[in-house]
Amino acid sequence: MHGVGAFEAPDGSKYQGGWKDDLKHGLGKKVYANGDTYEGLWAQGKPDGPGRYIWVDYNEYDGEWRQGRMSGQGTFVWKTGERYDGEWKDGQEDGVGVFTFRDGSTYSGFWRSGKKHGVGIYRPGLSASKSGTAASDSKRSIGASTTSGGNRPAFADTAAAAAALPDEAAAEYLQQQRTAQNGRSSAQKAATDAAAVQGAAQQPATQQQGQPEQPSQQPQQQQPPADSILVKEYREGKLVRQFPLKTQMLAQVYSALDGPAAASARTSGSGDRTASSSGKNVAVTPLGEMVYKQRSAYELLQQLQLGIRWSVASRALRDSQTTSDPGDLDAEDFTATPKQDFPRSGSRVTPVHPAEDFVWKDYAPAVFRFLRHLSGTHPSAYVASLCSDQSLRLLACPGGRSGAMFYATADERYIVKTVTKSEARLLMQLLPSYMQHVVQQPGTLVTKFHGLHRIEPMQGNRRKVRFVVMSNTLCTGLPIHKRFDLKGSTAGRSTPAEAAEANRQLVLKDLDLHHCYKLQDGISGRLKAQIVADTAFLCAAGIMDYSLLLGVHHKQPQQQQQQQNGDGRSFALHD
Repeated sequence: MHGVGAFEAPDGSKYQGGWKDDLKHGLGKKVYANGDTYEGLWAQGKPDGPGRYIWVDYNEYDGEWRQGRMSGQGTFVWKTGERYDGEWKDGQEDGVGVFTFRDGSTYSGFWRSGKKHGVGIYRPGLSASKSGTAASDSKRSIGASTTSGGNRPAFADTAAAAAALPDEAAAEYLQQQRTAQNGRSSAQKAATDAAAVQGAAQQPATQQQGQPEQPSQQPQQQQPPADSILVKEYREGKLVRQFPLKTQMLAQVYSALDGPAAASARTSGSGDRTASSSGKNVAVTPLGEMVYKQRSAYELLQQLQLGIRWSVASRALRDSQTTSDPGDLDAEDFTATPKQDFPRSGSRVTPVHPAEDFVWKDYAPAVFRFLRHLSGTHPSAYVASLCSDQSLRLLACPGGRSGAMFYATADERYIVKTVTKSEARLLMQLLPSYMQHVVQQPGTLVTKFHGLHRIEPMQGNRRKVRFVVMSNTLCTGLPIHKRFDLKGSTAGRSTPAEAAEANRQLVLKDLDLHHCYKLQDGISGRLKAQIVADTAFLCAAGIMDYSLLLGVHHKQPQQQQQQQNGDGRSFALHD
């Protein structure tokens, strides 16, 4: 079996998706005989890449997989309400993560082989001071109510055993409840002692004098208040020591970093991040965190990946046949803007995730799917490039005059850029003529767009963020030694020599081009004809602010002798 298709096994399990050499490969969804479901990327017959697994008892994991094991960034939610957001390795919590208890209390720290190991911080939830349910209820194995064997894949049994709620988590939850009760008992005892002291003070002095001194009782070890933030240290899952971190201490730390107003907001868990602006929308906090429109750049990245997975993977599984004829698209496809809520706790159609609740908006998804098909981009490869663990990185120097923020994929195939509302509206207006130009000019040098999306917070008044996904023109198998942004103008079109020398990756301008590159006759003619056609399209669209992006690769002497044809240069129109 090779390609895309559906298969139903004798045991009742069903699979729909990609195949390669008789093994599940690419985007696919499988419903197992016992009711478990996995939807995501496959490789060599096993989950590999971003994917969502839902056990029949409603435990759920969404994140990265490696050959059937949870590995990388991921979120696991137990049916009892606990959740873990963080790093995994070989099916176990391993690395940095956050464990959230049912009452909202959290522990942020380090894990090793499924156990807490190292220093972390415990923060109480809103109901931490209230008595909770029995600790035994929080100790649940995710495989307790399911069957194993032929009805469940072997990797799911392994994942279930590895991600079972650890005993020490249940014990710690019980300790928190005892701490809360001790806190209330201490308060009652203090009130009783105060009343006794007041009564003793009203007695005549003669009755207090001459009384034998009562031996002082050894004070019991004081438990930290239930609302204390605790610093804890673990070794192989065992608590070694802990001490409270007072709110006043946190306020002093944040005040030194962010200022008093931000310190108050951060310690109370509200308010936006304070940042020093480095552009119109892009800012950097004193701790070095990138912020765009008062939103964490990393959180925006997580939301973007979740949305693209939903837009591309879900549509690919629903519609196995990709539109290959532009005539199959109608006018509604160019104006369609479907939306989807992404609650942090997940839903029937969306996975659990570590980011805040958001609303995803997809612009003209059928049209962009057709454009990706024209460029030879397979949905599985597209999702793997953009949505895999550590697949996107924030470029070091975002912003510029436009104040935009840029992400690049690890394989350098795609660039993701934030755009304004007016820019998104312009792209939507030009989409019909743009698609027609791409169809008529397969070798166009105009930027190839693959998707337009928007992220909106479900709560608060923070601004919406729009993204456009486009091909990286200079993604070649050859290293690019020099880059030029050419506009055909001389006004302000030079780069300081010191800056260019300090950063060899810096994009140069027209007056920095001191060489004349001679191209072969065939290549030169095709390049000129393509530039004429592309500039005619831009002129008809009323666009005058565009440039030619030129990448230059310097061949080694032996390469010049071995490769007489092929210049190693890349060209593209870039606006």
